[in-house]
Amino acid sequence: MAFSLTSKQIELRGSWLVAYVQKPDAQWTFSKLNLNDHIGNKDGQFDVTMSGWSNSAKSDSCRLEGTLLVAQLRHMNGSFGQEITINLDLFVRNNSGALAFQKLHDSIILSSCCLKIEQTSLSGLSLAADGKLHYSTVDLNEYYGNIRGEFKSGEKHYAWTGRNFRLEDSSKSVKLIGELKDGSHVYRAAEVDISICVVNQNGRLTFIKQTVKKEQAARALATCTNSTIVCAGILVGMAVGTALGNPLIGGVIGAGLASPIGILAETKIADALIDDPRVRSDIHEATVGRYIYETLRNMLAAGAAAFLAEGVSAAAGPVIDTFIEGVVNGLATKGLKLVIDFSVYSALKK
Repeated sequence: MAFSLTSKQIELRGSWLVAYVQKPDAQWTFSKLNLNDHIGNKDGQFDVTMSGWSNSAKSDSCRLEGTLLVAQLRHMNGSFGQEITINLDLFVRNNSGALAFQKLHDSIILSSCCLKIEQTSLSGLSLAADGKLHYSTVDLNEYYGNIRGEFKSGEKHYAWTGRNFRLEDSSKSVKLIGELKDGSHVYRAAEVDISICVVNQNGRLTFIKQTVKKEQAARALATCTNSTIVCAGILVGMAVGTALGNPLIGGVIGAGLASPIGILAETKIADALIDDPRVRSDIHEATVGRYIYETLRNMLAAGAAAFLAEGVSAAAGPVIDTFIEGVVNGLATKGLKLVIDFSVYSALKK
C-alpha cells in the first residue's frame, strides 16, 4: 500500500488524514480520509477492525510522525495509557489519486513474514489488527497428510511417511516441499502451496480448509518518479522485504526512505546535492540503518523482536548490504554521494 510513496504535504487534521496525492496522469490532487471510519480503540490499542479511535483519544497526544499515527487512547477502566503508534503506510493506499483504507488481508503472503519450519511446526510473524507483528506457530502435521505420495490438506501426519521437508516462499506462494512415500513405499518429490489453507487470523497462523484456491489480492508497487533518491529508497526497502519474506513490509520501509518526509528528504538533496554540510549533518544524525530499525520496532508486538532477529539469517544481512552498496555506487555516478555507514543486518538484530 505505502500511500506516502505518491503523496506529499501529509497532515493529520483532527481524525482526518489529508495529503496531495499523485494521480495516474502524474498530476497532484488534494485528498482526505477520515481515519475514524477505519480505526478504533480496543482497550487502549489501535484496532483496524473497529472505528472511532479519536473519540477516546487524549486530544493533545494525537499527531503524525512521518506515517506513524500517534495517540494516547483511553482504556476500558477510564485511564489513558502510554502513547501508541500504527504505521498508516500498512493500510492506506493511493487509489488513482484518492486516499483509501485497505483492511488487513488474511493471506500469509501479504501479511506474514519470517516464515520458517522446524520439524512440522510452521512459525512466523503476522500483522494483526493493532498494526503490529505477532509471533505464532501452527503444526502442519495436524492439517496435511500423505495420500499416495502427495500432500493432502485436511488430512494428518504427512511427516510420518516423509522426509527432507523445507519451506520455499515467493511473491506468489508458500510451498512445503519434501519427499513422501507413495503406494509402493517409494519416496517421491512432493510439494503443496500452504498459503491456500494457512492464513493470518488477526496475527495468528491458522489452518482453514479451502476447496478452491482464493484469488490473491492485487499488489502493485508504486511507480518510481524520476527521482533517483525515490528509486533508491524503494530498492533498499525491497531488499529488506526480500530478507524478511514480505514485500509489504519492504514497501513500507522503502516508502519511508523515499518520501519527502523520510530520512533522505528529496527536497533537501535536490536543493543541496548533499554538498551543504547542514544536510550532511542531518543524514549523519538519521542514518538509514536506524530508520529501518525504528520502523520495524514500531511494528513489533511484545515478544516478537527476538523471532524477527532470528528470521534474518546470518547470510541475509551481507546480501542486503551488498545490494545497498550497489545502489549507493549507482547514485555516485549521478553525482549523489550518500553517507550510509550501517549494516542492515546489525540494525535488524538490535
